[in-house]
Amino acid sequence: FGLLNFLEFALESGAISSRESRLLIDRAQAAFRDVETGDAQKHADNDPARLFLRYIRSAVTMGRAHLADPKTGMAPSGDNAWGWRTPAGGFGKQSQGPKIGWATSDEVYLLPDAAHAVAFQLAKEQGENLPGSIETIKRELKEQKLLVRTDETRRTLTIRKTMERVQEDVLMLKYDCLAGAHGEHADNADNADDASGKRRSHYTADA
Repeated sequence: FGLLNFLEFALESGAISSRESRLLIDRAQAAFRDVETGDAQKHADNDPARLFLRYIRSAVTMGRAHLADPKTGMAPSGDNAWGWRTPAGGFGKQSQGPKIGWATSDEVYLLPDAAHAVAFQLAKEQGENLPGSIETIKRELKEQKLLVRTDETRRTLTIRKTMERVQEDVLMLKYDCLAGAHGEHADNADNADDASGKRRSHYTADA
């Protein structure tokens, strides 16, 4: 029978005092909370969508991949480097690594296959594993409400967007999912996934 029933029996039989019963209950509740926290952390550490975003942020920060301006194909404006560097003694920014998508001041668009290939390779080089296929990751991103919009007409999780005058099928992500990928150091990837609910709540369609 349950712990509370056992402690109630022990208390009534005089085996323990009221104070001892309360202490045992407190310890049990603390232990249960620790288990729940550990399970939640374990799930987060193995969540395909979170790991995917973490590796993408790291790749962009490390110069292993870059995002471009959707109109010019050059470095996006703003504070985020997005995988672009200015060479020492040089002029203008140069992209680093393959292009995996585009970024504006408040939107991020990823090429699913290109981004997954970069994330998978980075995980492999670090002796780690990126679980799930890109299709699994797409579904997880949607379930976690990290995709701003999907294509209901075509019934796809990607949307069709004009990038550099070419129609591309892209994942439209909340800006803060990748907004930490700037500067010379890796960002705190554990928290960035959850930080974007406060940004834009409405997006207009783009032909």
